Amino acid sequence: MATAKNAVRSLILYLLSNLSLTLSIVVLFGSGRRYRALQNKPVWFPPFWLIHSATLASSFLMGLSGWLVWADGSFRRGGYYSEALPVYVAQISLGFTWHPLVLRIGAAHLGVAYCLVNLGTLVSCYVNFGKVNSVAGDLVKPCLAWAL
Repeated sequence: MATAKNAVRSLILYLLSNLSLTLSIVVLFGSGRRYRALQNKPVWFPPFWLIHSATLASSFLMGLSGWLVWADGSFRRGGYYSEALPVYVAQISLGFTWHPLVLRIGAAHLGVAYCLVNLGTLVSCYVNFGKVNSVAGDLVKPCLAWAL
């Protein structure tokens, strides 16, 4: 029973820390005037509510996926399991820097490059997490779809 309580506590802490960081970045950097001021936006430019909702959902899914890998003990093990942690940290870091870069600063070309690198880290997360826990790997799929 104590182990189950510790697992639930760690899950809540893991998800809340990830979501609170993402939410603070959305609040601080998510209302880019340059993005709003763009005239003749292409159809594929999503509205702010979709960008923010998908970012929070992606953050939640990556947090849950990362927790499943962590709970399996794989971030602490050696071998191919240890490849999951650096890729996960890289993906989360890229996700956190995209909002300020694109929505606040307006560096859309750099944002596209970030998206491509982020897509690569998500593919790597999918592969590495899937080796550890198939559910964790499957949770990365919607994040891949959003990055595309």
